[in-house]
This record gives sequence, structure tokens and C-alpha cells, in this order.
Amino acid sequence: MVSSVDVCTEVVNCLTNSWMAANTDTVTPTIFTVDTKKRIEGDCVFVYMADDSRPEYTGIGEVSQRHYTTLLRVDIRTFARTSQRAHLIKMLTEARRILNAYIKSPYNTNYHFFVGTERDLSDKSIFMGRFILNCEVREFNRAIS
Repeated sequence: MVSSVDVCTEVVNCLTNSWMAANTDTVTPTIFTVDTKKRIEGDCVFVYMADDSRPEYTGIGEVSQRHYTTLLRVDIRTFARTSQRAHLIKMLTEARRILNAYIKSPYNTNYHFFVGTERDLSDKSIFMGRFILNCEVREFNRAIS
């Protein structure tokens, strides 16, 4: 079984390698897992696990398929003082574009992403724009009998 920490690293690598700065006002945010960075400066994207991996079994008859489901959060933040909302929406759209493209990738056979809803947690008093994107990741294993 691949641990949830590896899934977080996989998502960080996917976002880092596929981010197009042209889509976000020529700004590439710092992308990392929440346990590797202490101080936040500028635009950033955190990826962290919201729930432990849990095994689920599906199948018919004697052969069952086992997969693990992990809930992830992609926390997108910006501290831009001008046109903050528009810039934040561009960052959210870019993260959604990358994760949706990763779903459809023919090379992605181990994971299946479900990109869910987003939640706006912006705080205008400290000039912070923030969206949290909820994701569900399923890691598939071989069939067991």
C-alpha cells in the first residue's frame, strides 16, 4: 500500500511540474506539503491529508478489488494586495485544470482523483485570499482472491 504521505507528494509533484505561470499572471506559487514549510510568503499552495487512508473492498464473487481512499485538501493562498480576488480565482482554476488533466492521463493507473468542491476562507483584514479545494484520491491495488 502506498501511504497517504506519498499521495500528498504525488499531488505536489503533479502541481509543481504542470503549473503554467502564464495562466496566473506570470506568478508561480510555492507548492509543498504542509509539513515541509513553516513560513508563508507570497503565493503558495499547501497539500495536506484531511483523513487517514481507509481500505474499501468491492467485487463480485470470490475475487474482490481492494483500494484505499484518502481525503486531501489543496489549500491555495495569496497575499496580493491588488486584484486579489481575480488572482486567487486564476490560481484555483489552474489547480483544477492540472488535477483534472491528471485524472485523464493514460499514465495514471495507480490513482484516481475526484476533485470536489472548494471553500472560500479569505480574510480581508490581513489581505489574504484563500481557497481550499477538497479532493478524494483512490489508490488501486491488484485483485486479491
